[in-house]
Formats: sequence, structure tokens, C-alpha cells
Amino acid sequence: KRADLVFSVTLKNSKKRAKILFLFEHKAQLGKDLFSQMLTYQAAIYSRRDDPVFPVLIYQGRGHYKGPRDFHEHYLRNLTPSVRAAFKKNILNFRPKILDFQSLRPTDSKDLTTRPILYIMRSVYSLNKATVERLLLIGKDLPLKERKALTEKAADYIRQYDPRFTWKVLQEIESKILDEKERIMPALKFSLDEAREEGLEEGLEKGREEGREEGLQKKSEEIVLNMLKEGADIRMICRFTRLTEGQVREIAQKHSIKK
Repeated sequence: KRADLVFSVTLKNSKKRAKILFLFEHKAQLGKDLFSQMLTYQAAIYSRRDDPVFPVLIYQGRGHYKGPRDFHEHYLRNLTPSVRAAFKKNILNFRPKILDFQSLRPTDSKDLTTRPILYIMRSVYSLNKATVERLLLIGKDLPLKERKALTEKAADYIRQYDPRFTWKVLQEIESKILDEKERIMPALKFSLDEAREEGLEEGLEKGREEGREEGLQKKSEEIVLNMLKEGADIRMICRFTRLTEGQVREIAQKHSIKK
């Protein structure tokens, strides 16, 4: 949600103010160039300004972070201990603050919005129905408007990592654990994949290509309309239906739905 940030702070026991820049590097896997990449970013910043840079490595891998903790640990690893001891003071080094998602306990957060966000980012590589159920339960106490926005973003994020979680599957999970008045996702009768299959079968039975395409188009439009009426975000509708933003807006305009 945030890019690199600059904070203006008052120094302790002083009336002076200073600026501190936080450099965030988000990684889902470790590469050999991780620390050199962070060094390049810092060097570019220092070439433009004099404020100190505080590097933060946000790691969201499949397991706990097992990479180097500082620049020396990676780049001096092939030197003998005596050589490292003799020259390490003369060699550039930095140690980022490492935020390892697998070490976090999302439910420990006092902020209700932070809990589901941390949970889904921590669990996205081990998704199953139980994981998603837990996510929806964690966000249950949020105000409806905020929970709606968060659920839509979470669904979009989940789909990026595991396409098996279609809109219909997510809706079924939500209906299992929430009352109808508490649910966010519209109850769709068809997923687009099912519509594709149905349109294909009808087309084969009729022996006409246009019959297949017409059936698919009709079901796709029905799904889009249901999602639009429930207030789903256009970007997420595109993700779940595989339609373009222009096609979705065209359907909305056709049925006089403002979006």
C-alpha cells in the first residue's frame, strides 16, 4: 500500500528536526542480488539527498527467512576469518530491518484491519479452503464498508496466487461461515468456467459455433450484472470473468448501471 516513505521527526532531547527515509523492499523469494539491489537503491537516494536511509526488507516467502542478515554476511562469505577481521571495517556494509511474515502472529495485532491483511500475506503460499475461511472470520468484526473493500482486495490477491479460487468457490466459503446479511460476495449461479463449458456443450449439440459463443456471452453478461449490482470493483470483475474493463463498462452502460 505504501511506497518508500520520508518521515520528519523531532530529535529526542533537542528542538532540531530531521528527515529519515524508509526504503521498503518486498520479496517473495531470495535472489543472489538481493542485497546489491538494495544497495543500488540506497546509493541512488544518497546521490540526490543527505537524509539517512533506513532499509527494510519485507519477506513473504514460503518459509522463514534464511538469507543473509547484512551485506558483509553475503559478500565476505568466501574470505577467511582473518581476512574478514582485517578488512571488514574498510568494506561497505549495511543491515536492513527484516520483517519476516512467517514469524508474525496476525491475531496479536490490535488493529482489526491489519489482522486479515497480515494473515492473507502470511498464508498466500499455503492456500486452502480452511485458510480462506479463517481469513473471512478474522475480518468479520470490521465495519461492513471496510470489510467489503478488504474482502474484494483479498479475493483479487488470492486469485493471483491460486486460480482455483473462483468467485463461486469464494462465495461458497463465505456463505458457509457468515449469515446472508453479513456476506459480501453475490450468490452467483454460475462461474465463468462453468458458463464456458455449458456454452461449449450447447454449441456442440447444435453443431454451430455461433451457438457456443452466444451461450457463453449470455452467461458472462449475467455474471457481470450480478457482480455490478452487488458493488464489486471493476478490476476484480475483470480478474474473475477474464473480460476487459471496456467490456465490463459496456455491459454496465447497456443496463444503465453507473460504475
